Amino acid sequence: MSKKTIIFSIVLIIVATYFGFDFLTKDLDGSTAPSIKPHTIAEMATDDVADGWLISSYDELMQRVGHEEGQDWLLMSAIAYHESRFREDVVSNVGAIGLMQIMPETGEWIAGKFKESYVEGCLFDPATNIRYGCWYLGFLVRRFEGDLRCATAAYHAGQGTVDKWLDN
Repeated sequence: MSKKTIIFSIVLIIVATYFGFDFLTKDLDGSTAPSIKPHTIAEMATDDVADGWLISSYDELMQRVGHEEGQDWLLMSAIAYHESRFREDVVSNVGAIGLMQIMPETGEWIAGKFKESYVEGCLFDPATNIRYGCWYLGFLVRRFEGDLRCATAAYHAGQGTVDKWLDN
């Protein structure tokens, strides 16, 4: 299986998790039942969240940072789950760090955008990692003009990789 196919599959899982599914069901007589419209996890989970349902121990932080950065905290949670399974101490085989799996070079670049100095090891801090990951996701969404498929693919595989795919 090619790397492109694997990345596409991962993005598809993230986007499907985020948006839900739109499908039609056929009754036995062949008539079509009403469609279930696409929805976001936030719409689907609102009542359950209010009743204390948790995705992870980082929900409150994800909600606060998502609100501050104008991002859906549930999409951020889906990315964190996919990237690290909510483990703040994980380092990938390519060197991505923490919950949101941020590469050190990207973390240093984002720190500059926040006018902060980058300190080695800061990406292991959940608050820093989530804030940087959320900002970066927003940057990618804007860069790819709202296309969440491209933005989430770029989050996982890198902007340059997605640019190459789009050029082909």
